[in-house]
Amino acid sequence: MYVDIDKHSIDIYKKITYNLCMNTKIFNVSMPENLVKKIDKQSRSSGSNRSDFIRQAVRRQLAIIEQWQAVSASARKNYSGKQLSEKQVADIVRKDRAGQTKNKK
Repeated sequence: MYVDIDKHSIDIYKKITYNLCMNTKIFNVSMPENLVKKIDKQSRSSGSNRSDFIRQAVRRQLAIIEQWQAVSASARKNYSGKQLSEKQVADIVRKDRAGQTKNKK
């Protein structure tokens, strides 16, 4: 059974939302077999399918990347000190986290 809501169709049995106006592109992705098995297991347990599961995972990852880019762009714009290496940033984060852990105890 499908229910039309705005520009989406929802399969109420499988709980999958399809965008009827979505312009889709099919492409192949190679993955290790153990990763595919995990994807299949998770998608089945959520009443989804492999494509929808991967589509949702990609959307979430892109949202995280876009959020990080926005935050880091703002920080870069307001930062006037010397450029730090990745290792220096990681060291600063570790020290900060260690300090936060000590303060919580």
